[in-house]
Order: sequence, then C-alpha cells, then structure tokens
Amino acid sequence: MIQLLEAKSKVVRMKAETMAYLEEKYEKLRLLKRTDKSMIWLASERDGSLVVWKEISFTGLPYAALKQLPPGPWPRVLHAAEDGVSTLVIEEYIQGESLRERLFRKAFLTEKEAAGIIIRLCEGLARLHEVGIIHRDIKPSNIILQVGGGACLVDFDAARLVKEHREEDTRLLGTRGYAPPEQFGYGQTEARSDIYSLGVTMKEALSPGYRGYLQGILAKCMEMDVKRRYGSAQKLARAVRYGKYCSPGLLAGAFVLSVAALFFLYSSVQLRQEDMSETITSQQESLRETEPGQEESNTAPERSQEQEKVPLPPVPSAPLAANSPAPILAEQPSAILLAGEQPEEEESAPPAAEERIYITIYWNGQEIWQGRNEFGVPLNNMGKMIDIPKSLWKSWGGDASPVNYPSNWQMEFKVQNASSSPWYGPRLEISYDDRGVSQSSVLERTVLQAGEEMTFEIPLESYGAREPWEEGPTRELHLHLSGEGSQKVFNSDYSVNFAFEQ
Repeated sequence: MIQLLEAKSKVVRMKAETMAYLEEKYEKLRLLKRTDKSMIWLASERDGSLVVWKEISFTGLPYAALKQLPPGPWPRVLHAAEDGVSTLVIEEYIQGESLRERLFRKAFLTEKEAAGIIIRLCEGLARLHEVGIIHRDIKPSNIILQVGGGACLVDFDAARLVKEHREEDTRLLGTRGYAPPEQFGYGQTEARSDIYSLGVTMKEALSPGYRGYLQGILAKCMEMDVKRRYGSAQKLARAVRYGKYCSPGLLAGAFVLSVAALFFLYSSVQLRQEDMSETITSQQESLRETEPGQEESNTAPERSQEQEKVPLPPVPSAPLAANSPAPILAEQPSAILLAGEQPEEEESAPPAAEERIYITIYWNGQEIWQGRNEFGVPLNNMGKMIDIPKSLWKSWGGDASPVNYPSNWQMEFKVQNASSSPWYGPRLEISYDDRGVSQSSVLERTVLQAGEEMTFEIPLESYGAREPWEEGPTRELHLHLSGEGSQKVFNSDYSVNFAFEQ
C-alpha cells in the first residue's frame, strides 16, 4: 500500500513538472474545441510558431508512435505524454481550409483534385498502417487542404494501435456515416476500415453528378464486406494512379468500337491502294500509247506481296481483375449521334421552370439514389440491393431470431421542391416486409416551401430478419412519397432490398 501511494505521488510530481515546463514553453491563445472527451487550444511557442495543445481524457492513443515517424501528411507531434488516465499532446498547427469547409461552399473537388488527395493520403496511410496505426475517423473535417494543393490528415483522437488476436475494438469511436460497420462493435478495425472512410469522404467531395472513373474505385472502397475492399492503401493508390477500374460494359463497348474503327481503317487503306493501283496502271497505259518502245523503262516495278499487305495493329485489351467490383452504370443517352450531328436542344435542355419534386436517399450517410443526373434529367431507377455478409449479421445476434439492424443504421429520405409553389402535406409511407411479416408507419409534414428541402429520417433498428440463415426472399423496405400540388414527383416509390448472405 505504501509503495502504491509513493508511485502515485511520483506520477503527480512528474505531471506537475511536465505541465510547468510546457506552460513555460507554450502560451495558450484561445480554445478551439471542447467536448466531453477533450479540450483543444490554439497555442504558440515563444518564437511565435503556432501549435495545437490537446488534453484528452483517455489513454492508449498512438501519438507517441506518431512522434517517432518521419514527416508525412499529418501534423508533426512535438510532445506526447500519458499519466494513466489522460493524454497530453502538443502538435504542429496545420494552416489551410478543411474539406468540410470547402464542401459547405459547394465547391466540390474536380476529379484531378480528388485523385491527387487520395494518392497523397494513401501514401501516408500506408506508412501508418505498416506500424499498426489506424486513424478510424477520416472525414471531411479531418482533412486540411493546404496552400499549394497538399492535403493533411488531422485529429488522431479516435485512432488506435492494432492488437493481435483481438476480435473487436475496446473503444468504439468514430463518426457515423463515415465509419465502417466493423468500427461499431462488429469486428476489429484494420487498414481496410480507413479505406472505407476515405471512400465515403471522397465520394461526398465529388459533385453529386460525378460519373468518372473514380466512381467504381470509391464503390469498392465502401463495400460492406471488408474482404471486398482494397486490401491496402497502396493498392487503392495504384488503382487511382493508373485508373484500374473499368466496367465490363465499357470494356465491351470499347472493344466493339475499336474493332469497327480498325475495320474502317483497313477498308479505307485497301480502297486507297486499289485507287492508286488503277491510277498507276492508267498512267502506264497512257505512256505506252504516247511513247512506243519505252514500255520497259517507264513501267513501275512490281510490288511484292509484303508491300501490298497492310497489317492490322493488335486490338488493345484490359481484362478485369478477378476481384473487380460490379460496375456502376451511368445514365446512357437514348440515341447514339453520328459524327457531325448535333443533339436536339429541346430534348437535352431542362425545362425553364421546373415543377418537380426530387428525392435523394442516403443509407448510413452514403447516397444510394438521386432523382436526377448532372444534366438535370430525371432518373427513374427505383431500387437498391444491399448485400449483408454472413459474418456481419451473425455479429448482430449469432443464431438468435430475429436479428435486428444495428441501432446506428438509418436511412435519410431528402425531398427537394424544385418548383415555384409550395407542396402541401408531404407524406412518406414506410413498409417493411420480412418474408411475409409486414410492418408499416407514416411520416408526415405540413408543407414544403418552393425551393426548399426537408429530410425524413428512418431508423432501421426496429426492423430485422427472422431466421436470416434460411434461404428465401430478400427483406424489402418500401418507401412511397405523396403530397398535394401540381408538382411531379421523381420517383414517388423506392425499394431497398436487404439480402442476407447464407
């Protein structure tokens, strides 16, 4: 007992001495953030350099390990200490605008910007993951965009060090919507957990109508099943750097167009050769008629077969890898335009005054459906299939029946009035069918004013699956939106099917 008291007394003295030293070296300027778990100040050294001073009410964070690493896309740790119950950190202050602030201005990233940020952060994450550091809270507010185009990952307060032979995390931290399922008690977070969060973040950072090559790459990052995501940050960076995502449809289309183009080129060359041959023959015959006796001297030598053949270049091919994700199909035009043709303006231009109600649906913070594409053209696809891996649903309740969806799962049904008049009595009817057993509810609002939007939140924890181990129909969540007004709704009905892996 005496030895324990002496040890505690020694810790208190060391903490007091450390605080006295730091307060002498740094001056707190203002409080940046205060939560029930931490207090963060902006501070400065005596020479005027800005730093961030953190006092965190728990231990086990990887700041000491970060301090030992060479510089990377994260703040340089100047001081890190624990006293058994809390952590004190002094780190470099990163100047710049957070990605969250930029998106708040609706200044979405270009494809080039997003690709550059992913590659830079992946290079840093690869180094962190090598030493067992998992960030666990990648989101727009924790990515600082620096002057000159660099990106820096901040806030390691939810980070952890990987521990072998542990099935799940002991401290469940992170931000809903950006954190993967395994981060909330369904398994131990690992490198692919950060890949999931980075995918969600960068999808949000691109414009809602984005249909570029990053779309499929980000979809693979956000797979529910950990094993279907990129296996490492290096592989994700490689995919972005070399554009290693190509859907089978696009590949087939490119192949057909390539063959058609080569056939056309081959035919054109053959025709040009035949025309040249006829011209040469005609000239030779003319010379024979006008200058008798000169046939042999004026006759062009015969070309060999090798000279007359025009070899076809090889058709490029890029077969999909075995683990490539299923393609995400963009909206296709209704007709293919021939070279030189112009699209009819009345078909492609949006109406001058819209009288429409648009819907955007989110599942756990991820957009899964939007009522129109980037050109303002309404979309009418009305369903989504969500595959739930066996390892995931078994973690919800083992062999119990029924198993309910986690308490942090929810859908958000955002409704936008893109018209010049109010839309009265918005009403969302919700029905859930669990293999013949139905539940229903209704959410209602009074009015949705012109140009405004509202969101219906649908917690999923009250729904689940009876006997999920039995093969059979999927569980279907059906949503029907109605209201009073002249506006047309795109789309009034939408279904989400949950497929439980056997």
